Amino acid sequence: MNFELLREWVKAEIEFANTVRERDEEGYMQSAKKEEKEADRLFNLLIGGKNGNSD
Repeated sequence: MNFELLREWVKAEIEFANTVRERDEEGYMQSAKKEEKEADRLFNLLIGGKNGNSD
């Protein structure tokens, strides 16, 4: 495993989390929820060939 790459990924995740905290939470969270729902739909398609409905 490339630990330097893993360390850079962790740094990027921390930076992203800090950026999220600094943004307007209400508007950003609505957008993030939409993106998460779409990501879940695509993941379901990838692993199961389902129609992607996560509701």
